[in-house]
Amino acid sequence: METKLIRILLLICIGIMLQSCQINNIINNSNKENLILKPGFHKFIYEDNQIIIKTEFTDNIERNFLLDLGAPINTIFMDSSMKKIIENSKPIQSLGRSSSADGISIKREYLPWGNLKTNLFELENSFVSSMIRPDPFACSKLSGMWGSEIFASGYKSKKNKILLILMQDSTVAVLDSLPSLENWTKIITSFTVFSHIHVKYKIGEKKAKFIFDTGFGGSIIMNRETYLTAQREPNSFIDQNQIYGYITNTLTGTQMDTAYRGSFIMDLGNGIISDSTVVISTSAVNVNAIGMEFIKRFNVLVDYKKNALYLQPNPNYQHPKKTFFMYKGFKARNMNDNNILVINLEVDGQAEKAGLKVGDQILSINNIKANEGDNCEVVKLISEIDGNSTQNEVTVKRGNEIMKFTL
Repeated sequence: METKLIRILLLICIGIMLQSCQINNIINNSNKENLILKPGFHKFIYEDNQIIIKTEFTDNIERNFLLDLGAPINTIFMDSSMKKIIENSKPIQSLGRSSSADGISIKREYLPWGNLKTNLFELENSFVSSMIRPDPFACSKLSGMWGSEIFASGYKSKKNKILLILMQDSTVAVLDSLPSLENWTKIITSFTVFSHIHVKYKIGEKKAKFIFDTGFGGSIIMNRETYLTAQREPNSFIDQNQIYGYITNTLTGTQMDTAYRGSFIMDLGNGIISDSTVVISTSAVNVNAIGMEFIKRFNVLVDYKKNALYLQPNPNYQHPKKTFFMYKGFKARNMNDNNILVINLEVDGQAEKAGLKVGDQILSINNIKANEGDNCEVVKLISEIDGNSTQNEVTVKRGNEIMKFTL
């Protein structure tokens, strides 16, 4: 028994030593990086509730990177084109499998990527985390994400910065000092050692912390415990509907689940109160996060020097229009076989009542045919159909049968 215990302890010690060597290797290689910030304001692309920064690799190809302040580190999503860039590069440092903030088990490696360029900064001698992309069928075609380590020191010992995101004109800048704080509201927050920003929300009399996550495209997402607690608060919960099928979001990708979508009145403090805020809760997500659907209401100022977050009303903000899918209570999406499928349905929604089922292949809606053009563009065209009309003809394929419904 003692011999077995000694062996177990020895294996644990060896594992700790190997992990320490790996982390030291990452730090040593990361210290060779040189971050060159470019002065002034720089345009970003805002699409599907994601801040996209074009990033040029050593093959002179620009790829879409997500600006994700909810992620402590930069990450490149691996695919065949990426592997060609670094196939002869060394060292390749693997950290094995680890769990992300939302509980997903991922295999992460650190790889040398050379010089990476954006209109906001350049990263010379980059040594960046990489992993398999969680949702390869997303229309945004992301190749990676720039996390908070670009602006906050983290473990790479870089100087902390001040980040200004102007949602009003889709520009971003890194500042040396705070601008005038007139018309800015300081939000009650706490910053973790990994630069996660936790915003303190109040729902009724209940308080909760939410990650300020520009990488999440939704409005607010809650774990089930927080959602059920908030639901019991008087005068804060407005309504709810239930969605089943393949639930997709920028945290977990796409997987079979059931989601509860409710509307709440939420208080960030200092006079910022949001009414009818859409909240999603699923069993797959174990974090509470504020996403871009909500954040885009504001300009954002993050002071990583003093760990402070400021918000300013976005004068150009417009409430999102209701899409055809929202009116009809279903969602269609490009899936891995390049078909457009019904991926989820709202309980008692018009689509469910009409007879649509999860997995139905969309062939056409009105005069929009699924096989004519890029699938993502087709889904976008469908979403813009007038949802007030009740005479929309939906043609689907279910198994070997062609079926028609009127919505």
